[in-house]
Amino acid sequence: MAQNPFSVLRKLQYRGSSKLPVEPEFEHELIDPSLFLAQKTFVKITNKIGEGDRIGVSFYLPATFRNWLFSNNVSISSREALFFLGRAEGVAIDKARILVEEAGDNLKTYYVEIEQKMKDSEFKNQLRTNLGENILANILYEEWMFLVNHSWIVSRTRKSFRKLIEAGAVGVEVGERLINKLVNKTLKENKEELRRIDYFRAFAKWVAVSGTPMIALVEPISGAIASSAAGVFLFFDPS
Repeated sequence: MAQNPFSVLRKLQYRGSSKLPVEPEFEHELIDPSLFLAQKTFVKITNKIGEGDRIGVSFYLPATFRNWLFSNNVSISSREALFFLGRAEGVAIDKARILVEEAGDNLKTYYVEIEQKMKDSEFKNQLRTNLGENILANILYEEWMFLVNHSWIVSRTRKSFRKLIEAGAVGVEVGERLINKLVNKTLKENKEELRRIDYFRAFAKWVAVSGTPMIALVEPISGAIASSAAGVFLFFDPS
């Protein structure tokens, strides 16, 4: 019987220096700013954050994004906001700030320790070179560290994932056919994991997940590629 990839991922030990609290019953998910800043997904993500304890999910924002959100002279038309929004209508900055403040412990902050930043300076510098500034590079670097250490990122667009690949990360976009095959092959007898897929479909347009056991389960991606790339990740549209 095929292994359940979601169960496998839960068993992965956390790696790196940026550790999260040990919560065996909880999954850790980072929210990409594209979900947080867009008007059409803001209400959905607000509701999901409020359901965190009930559904067993700890939600996080990148520390650099949170600091940016509360800094002076920030606007929804700034370069950083437009990067994540694209053509979508943005939510008012004050409204986003209120959500963060009222969410309290239901919306945690993810930061990367300075020692880890020094180790990954080449990748971070490449992000900075590609993006042309520090704030976006720092946000995407924190997303990358969360992805390779704690598995899940939910997003409205795939732009962040593509920028990580451009900077040297190993990412594979998985199409609808393969995702449906994975669901039918490994999840059809597990109502709990089918519920997880439905949960993603309810509010996230794109999902990224890391962990070589996950990669090895998805055909026709080569297990040899997966085993040779410790930081490999998948991103897909769960709908």
